[in-house]
Amino acid sequence: MKDMMRCFNGHGQHVGNDNRNAIKRRQTKKGMQVAYGLITFFIFHLSFGMSACSSIDCPVQNTVSTHYAICDAEGNETTLNDTLWVWTQRSDGTDTLLLNRLIGQSAFSLPISYSHPEDMLVFFKGDINGNYTLDTLWLKKDDIPHFESVDCSAHFFHQLTGTRYTRNGIDSITIIDPRVDYDPSKTHLHIYFSAH
Repeated sequence: MKDMMRCFNGHGQHVGNDNRNAIKRRQTKKGMQVAYGLITFFIFHLSFGMSACSSIDCPVQNTVSTHYAICDAEGNETTLNDTLWVWTQRSDGTDTLLLNRLIGQSAFSLPISYSHPEDMLVFFKGDINGNYTLDTLWLKKDDIPHFESVDCSAHFFHQLTGTRYTRNGIDSITIIDPRVDYDPSKTHLHIYFSAH
């Protein structure tokens, strides 16, 4: 009796083996279509989600410093024959040496603060005869927050806005490129030392 019941569908119609196989093939085909659809859906959303992730790499060279060129009276870069030291004052009031015994160079770089509107730098220059000069440079600037990605730490770029300085050993200082950023190839200031 059970075998006979299996031969009829729910509407009292006789269903043979061929029809049962066709129904199974249609159900299998529909199941495969659903499976392929789900796989395609997940692959699409996975690739879309991965492309939404940050693709910005944090810069390796992320030091922001001012670059000085030592120039002669005509504005050409020249080699410093004297010895140069540069100090600054930290926010806690202590001094720190930024440049130690520079000699025989035509350029140098100094770090720049990111929390003060003006940096104070002390230049101490000495020659082989024991003659020394002491000068102070006040470098005014605007601090500009720089954002690359939430994955990277915060940095500041700067816009140099002015200089004032004593003139014991320094003749003049000129701002050449006021924008201070990651680019180490820029020269920001020309410094002219007085002739002895």
